[in-house]
Amino acid sequence: MNEKRYNVIYEGRVMEGRDPIEVRGRMGAALGLSGEEAELFLMDEATVVMANADKETAMTLRLALIRAGAEVTVVAADPETEPREPRVEGPWKTTACPHCGTRQLPARECKNCGQRMKKAAQ
Repeated sequence: MNEKRYNVIYEGRVMEGRDPIEVRGRMGAALGLSGEEAELFLMDEATVVMANADKETAMTLRLALIRAGAEVTVVAADPETEPREPRVEGPWKTTACPHCGTRQLPARECKNCGQRMKKAAQ
């Protein structure tokens, strides 16, 4: 089964009436970035935040960034040019699921196996 894949793009702008410094901090928190990493991210140009994500992951990230005050779009990934595995682009931190090893943005549950992202029992 070929599931449609998506790219999440930060448009390089914050929503009207929002303080860019505050938005930077909220975006950084949503992506697990340090203050310095967040400063690199909030530029005046479009940036792919996550490429080739499944629909649920793309929409979850989109919502988190919109709540932070960023202008974000989600577009279909081109299956001819995009690799099959999802990838996170930029300086943000990813974590590996302790159960299946899938790399992803920090979350409560793994997007691949559905297990809680706490350390696996020894």
